[in-house]
Amino acid sequence: MKRLRVLHIEDSEHDAALIDRALLTGGYELFTERAENAEAMSAALNTKVWDVILCNYSMPHFDALSALAVLKSSGLDIPCIIISGTIGEETAVRAMVAGASDYLMKDNLARLVPAIEREMHDAENRRAQEVAENAFRHSEEQLTALMNSVDGILWEADAQTFQFTFVSPGAERLLGYPLRRWTEEPTFWTDHIHPDDREEAVRYCAECTRDNRDHEFEYRMLAADGSVVWLCDIVTVLMGDGRAKTLSGIMVDITERKQVEGELASSEARLRLALHAARLGTYDWDVPNDHIEWSRWHEELWGYAPGEFNGTYKAFSDRVHPDDLPETNVKVEQCIATRDRFSHEFRVVWPDNSVHWVAGIGEFELDGGGKPIRMLGAVMDITERKRAEAELRTSREHLALAQKVAKLGSWETDLSTLAVTWSEETYRIFEVDVDSFIQTHQGFLQLIHPDDRAAVDKAFFDSFAQQSNCSIKHRLLMPDGRIKFIDEQWEILRDAEDAPVTAVGTCHDITTRTLAEASQQESEDRLRLLFEQMRTDFITALRMDSYWI
Repeated sequence: MKRLRVLHIEDSEHDAALIDRALLTGGYELFTERAENAEAMSAALNTKVWDVILCNYSMPHFDALSALAVLKSSGLDIPCIIISGTIGEETAVRAMVAGASDYLMKDNLARLVPAIEREMHDAENRRAQEVAENAFRHSEEQLTALMNSVDGILWEADAQTFQFTFVSPGAERLLGYPLRRWTEEPTFWTDHIHPDDREEAVRYCAECTRDNRDHEFEYRMLAADGSVVWLCDIVTVLMGDGRAKTLSGIMVDITERKQVEGELASSEARLRLALHAARLGTYDWDVPNDHIEWSRWHEELWGYAPGEFNGTYKAFSDRVHPDDLPETNVKVEQCIATRDRFSHEFRVVWPDNSVHWVAGIGEFELDGGGKPIRMLGAVMDITERKRAEAELRTSREHLALAQKVAKLGSWETDLSTLAVTWSEETYRIFEVDVDSFIQTHQGFLQLIHPDDRAAVDKAFFDSFAQQSNCSIKHRLLMPDGRIKFIDEQWEILRDAEDAPVTAVGTCHDITTRTLAEASQQESEDRLRLLFEQMRTDFITALRMDSYWI
């Protein structure tokens, strides 16, 4: 038996009982509460979870419009259905504008169960869509933070002309030219390659692009201040219409330590999601006579012109995607056999061959022998939700690939709880297992070299008051005694009141680079000492020669 939590906004116990009987007849196990005024309604909303609100339109001291205002101020998304003895069209319109989900007459409670099922399904879809949108925004924020923290230039260019269509902010930081020059000047890239490298760099890139080969090459570019910058350019060739269409890549600064390879990969996933308001279609299927009544929106969801649908199950199934039709038919038969509610997501193919996702719900009405005689239900277009979920998966895959290739981990810390979330690459850098790691800020500090912990902890908490990106370099003391060097970069995300809520950042393993720099410094120190000793010996020899003379 299905459980239903109902909040009655009703001053009549008798009327509330009548409504409960109608719901019990519909097969529900009820949990109900009745509120007669704003205070009681607010208390019920704040202390319990409700599936639906059933509201009497007119009560002496608390009408439906006031109840809708209380619901709106609570911020909760709960379907609210108006039930009235008499209600005019103008009054009904006012209620719907104020936020009512539906309205019906007390003498027509047969509509109540389908109305509740429909509105609960709509609310469920809205919540699912909100979750997808929030996750998508969070992924975009992570990707933006990654792009801003990468020490290099992310870019995209036309594969045939080599004209750039996108460069990341790192281009201006590294070379000093305004970003617009990269995209507005067709030959900007080739014009600013060092003259000694220009011919070979352009030739090699053109050859690899012509052969549809991803490639990596090194060359020098002239910066705006006249300095020379060595770059390692890692390029991916993207195909379209059977030929190279787009080049996407990353230029890494290898000037300081050219012999230390810096392999960063680009994940270019600028996702755009335009979600349209869900359009709801309703249907009423006379099963024995195979006649279906569709609303206008239902016809549109199936790609039919108004009035074109002939009302048969065949006309319905003709537009269902061939790969989804068998499962849809099985679902219908199962619901008839088990008397369960129909709930299924499937695709519809329009005459122009475009594919649209829909979610359908429905209830069968059975005769005394258990045979279906009627089905009432609704369908909703969920194409944008499905597309958002697919794009979100793609975005996560691109982000994971970028981190793996770049050897750059990402992390975030919930500033209210100091709980941390790490990417797979971060776990690899810190050489810890996800199951054994204590996923808190304190757990993170325990992995840091003891001599660096206080400085890292202070820098992290001091950053809450900063508006710019933050960074710190520190060491890790590994269980086997090895020392690793890490470069942390992060920024603080804030809420509408400018309060810090989340820290989002990256960690870069710079051990190889740091050790190489230390080795170079040690060599230079030894040479300097040797030179000083030679100088001293030379002066001593001169003095000895002068003495003997």
